[in-house]
Amino acid sequence: MAETLRDQLLSAAEDMHALVKQVRAALPNFQQKGAKLELPKTFNDECEETMKELTTMLETVERQQEQTALIEQLEQLVDERNQIIFSVEDQLRRAQDNLHESVFQGKCFLEKLAVARTKGVLSEEAIEFSARLAKSHSLAAPSTWNAGDSSRPFPSQREISSGIFGKS
Repeated sequence: MAETLRDQLLSAAEDMHALVKQVRAALPNFQQKGAKLELPKTFNDECEETMKELTTMLETVERQQEQTALIEQLEQLVDERNQIIFSVEDQLRRAQDNLHESVFQGKCFLEKLAVARTKGVLSEEAIEFSARLAKSHSLAAPSTWNAGDSSRPFPSQREISSGIFGKS
C-alpha cells in the first residue's frame, strides 16, 4: 500500500530535521578549530534529494487542493440539480394524483351511464333535470312562461309524445 501524502511529508520533514541536527553537531567542532566548514558530499546530496521530494509533494498538495475545490463545486451543482429533480418529482406526483382522481370520476360516470342505458330514463326526468340545471346556472325560461304560472316551464311526457319529438 502506497504511503499517503501526509506520511511522505512527515518523512521528508524528519529527514530535514536529522540533516539540520548533523550540521549543528558538526558546526561547533569546526568553529573551535577555525577551519573552513566542509560538509560531506553525501550530506549535500541528501539535502538536495529531500528538497526535490518536498517540492514535488507541495506541487501534489496544490493539485489536490484544486481537485478538492472542483469537487466542492460539483457537489454544489449536484445539490442544485437534486432540488430541481425533487421539485419535478413533486409536480409529477401531484399530476399523477389528479390523473387518478380524474380516471376514478370518469369510471364512476361510465358506470352511471351504463346503468342509465339499461334502465332507461323518462323524458320527463331528463327535462326536469335540465330545468333544475337551468335554474342553478341562470338560463332563461321559455318565452311563453311567466313567473307564478301554474303550468310547468317544461313539457310533460304526453306533450312530448304528441309533439315533433314523439313522431320521429
